Amino acid sequence: MNVEFCDKFSINHYPMLFWAPPRKFVGGSWGPKLDKSEIIVMDDWRTSDLLLSWINKQIGSSYGLDDQKFGNEHLLPNIYDHKQISQALYDIEEATEEAFDIILSHKAIKSSETSSSFVRFLQLLVPHHPSRRCRKGSAEILLSFDELCPSGACSYGHDSAVNNTLRSFHICGKYLPRGYYMFCRGSKNETRGFSCGLWIMMHSLSVRIEDGENQFAFRER
Repeated sequence: MNVEFCDKFSINHYPMLFWAPPRKFVGGSWGPKLDKSEIIVMDDWRTSDLLLSWINKQIGSSYGLDDQKFGNEHLLPNIYDHKQISQALYDIEEATEEAFDIILSHKAIKSSETSSSFVRFLQLLVPHHPSRRCRKGSAEILLSFDELCPSGACSYGHDSAVNNTLRSFHICGKYLPRGYYMFCRGSKNETRGFSCGLWIMMHSLSVRIEDGENQFAFRER
């Protein structure tokens, strides 16, 4: 159980249903004394009819439990959905590779503690990263990590063979980073791309990891 998350939204029983714009759940919180909060707690949802009726009021619709068709069976498939998914995955790979490069450039792996955190993060990426290339690259680094950093602390000297060997790995493939973003492209160069791609990657991980893993998943880094 994610105790910190439960405390953040004052969850005192299960299940609890909240209603709000997505942005309010990203960095927000809720408490019974917050009068101006846009987050609404649904109290009366004991039956499916009550739940659907409440949702209909929120979105101004009239859906029913017996509805089988939603009126869009004659619409052409939205090819842009597939295009956007491909572009988002492209940007996730770009951001993952860039983040790995930042870790090396800032010599972040320099103690047994930071080494352990990095290994645990790789252990999350191997099964859960949305990109097959990044899963494969993470696995290769993880398998070789003891040889690359035998003491648990990588060396970052300019002539260090360990550093050069670690840098020879490409966490998402040797053709990355490409140097530009697509789905996360900002209105100006050097804006939005990396932070957006990294956010999508973290969000993808958060919905893929198992409950038992979330105790350390986003706390170690």
